[in-house]
Amino acid sequence: MGSNPDAFFNVNLLHSTTNLSGITQIIPYVFIAILVLWVAVWYISHKGLNEGIGKFTSLFVPLLFILGIGIAIYNVTLPGASIGLVRFLQPNWNLLFSADIWLAAFGQILFTLSLGITVVLSYSSHLPEKINLTRNACTVILANCGFELINAIGVFSILGYMSYTTGLSFDQLITSGSGLAFVVFPQVFNILGDVGYILGPIFFFSILIAGLTTAISYIEPLVDSFEHTFKISRKKAVTIITFFGFLVSILFTTAAGNLLITLFDDFLNNFALMIGIILQCIIFAHIYGTGDLKEVLNRETWFTVGTWWDVIIKYILPILIAVLWIIGVYDLIMAGNVEKLFIYVVIAITLIIVPFILNFIDNRINKVDA
Repeated sequence: MGSNPDAFFNVNLLHSTTNLSGITQIIPYVFIAILVLWVAVWYISHKGLNEGIGKFTSLFVPLLFILGIGIAIYNVTLPGASIGLVRFLQPNWNLLFSADIWLAAFGQILFTLSLGITVVLSYSSHLPEKINLTRNACTVILANCGFELINAIGVFSILGYMSYTTGLSFDQLITSGSGLAFVVFPQVFNILGDVGYILGPIFFFSILIAGLTTAISYIEPLVDSFEHTFKISRKKAVTIITFFGFLVSILFTTAAGNLLITLFDDFLNNFALMIGIILQCIIFAHIYGTGDLKEVLNRETWFTVGTWWDVIIKYILPILIAVLWIIGVYDLIMAGNVEKLFIYVVIAITLIIVPFILNFIDNRINKVDA
């Protein structure tokens, strides 16, 4: 990336534009990379849960943990790491009154735990009948939060090192999304010298693994749905989903791709997932009822859920998330960013219309079969 990772990443590589004017310009290297990744997702997924997804995750998820821990351990030994760690561990209590912080926190935890998007429902449907669901859920939560904590320690340590080395204030280094991963970190690797040639590839390989495992898990509910709804083989379902997924992702291979992926990420994490959780609370708690669900949860475990769980699922969680969601929408409208609002509306309409279309096709097929 040379001495100026910012210029290389945003100008030389992505040819980024700050508005939608670049949406007609496809960037060849990004297009090829996206194509290769979708082929990898298709290859892993079409082999099935055990032969494809199971083998991939059993190898690469532990590897991701090992790499993350290794990077964090090395980063905390760097001079100036304490600057970042103090910043990480020093709370700003005033931010507890910011709806944006709570929205971002909810969105982050929902995304990393794959909640609100039926990934957990899809995977759990393949579990054996006698299994300790609450223990598994707690294990996943603790592993996820522990890994995020380790990553945060590593990230803030290396940002502290960069602040110490360059003399820049910590606030000047803090960014999010692709800017942190592909601009700030390459700057750090440049400063590290020869060690950067080792740490850099490990870091970006970790990002690749994390992205692949996420993509595979996110298409699984769609694959399950297509397979059972339209009575087609898993290979056909995976092929259809990955093909249309690739078509949609072409938008992100354009010069406006960096802008679009930031907006999509913000919308899905801060708004769409919230609605998904509210709907799931309503469906499972108020329509189907929690009685049968509690019976299944409490069947093979010593840690049982009871009345307190009913109250949270029925009232506290959906009301709390709904309030935050309304505040977020209000703040978005008041900000007056017309382009951002337009993209959000398009995404929202798409997410509403596509299920209706698929449901209509399903009904037509069932009528023909009848």
